Amino acid sequence: METYEEIKNFLDSHEGIEGILTVDRDLIREPSKSEFECADRYVQKFGFNGLGKQWHLLNKEEAAELLSKILHESLAYSVEMMPLKTAKHVANKFLCQFEPWNSKFLSNGHITENSAGWNSITQSTMEMAVVVMDGKNIGIICAEDED
Repeated sequence: METYEEIKNFLDSHEGIEGILTVDRDLIREPSKSEFECADRYVQKFGFNGLGKQWHLLNKEEAAELLSKILHESLAYSVEMMPLKTAKHVANKFLCQFEPWNSKFLSNGHITENSAGWNSITQSTMEMAVVVMDGKNIGIICAEDED
């Protein structure tokens, strides 16, 4: 699983995924004044709401950890969707699709061992999204779940 297409195909066909998983990568079509504006424009493509300055900036390690968590267990009931080792591998391969020297990582929330919190971009009861951009490309993995 090295290319974006392989990652997307794996996640789209993975039988253990609960809820809705949005996986996408695209070209940045319009210049933006900030990473927040760029993320807002991009998520609107999926019918999601933008957050303006309420996006959380992450470093690459934080983004990888958050992606691993949302791929490993469902948000609503913490049901294992894939082994943690696989989730970490997929998360890292997704992040490697973007240039390492100028990538920005944004999330609409956080997950800790005891809690989760987010600013809603979808209509789902629970959600967590990571948006990645590198100046030319932008991508998202967004997990939505209902309880």
